[in-house]
Amino acid sequence: MKVKVTNTMLKAIREISGCYMKANLVKFSPDEYAVKVDYDLFRNEQDFDYKTGMFKAIRIDYAPELYAVPRYITTRDLVQAFRGSDKTYTGFLQAVKEYCMV
Repeated sequence: MKVKVTNTMLKAIREISGCYMKANLVKFSPDEYAVKVDYDLFRNEQDFDYKTGMFKAIRIDYAPELYAVPRYITTRDLVQAFRGSDKTYTGFLQAVKEYCMV
């Protein structure tokens, strides 16, 4: 598995998410991405698809009773979680889960 915003990563995050959050892969135009995810587009260039002209991110929606706004996970966030983990698959998923917790 690549440490990148992909459908495979989305599937792994859905396995660890539990009932309090839902994960979806969303695509944004550069303007939408700058407003909703991160204003610095060049910092997240690895999430840009040159074929479609869209950015990708994983959107985490929390249960309504938590009163939390959605969180967007970028490839940069996943790489930081990997570097902070013990570099195993299980450790990486645990670090991502901790990153997503409210």
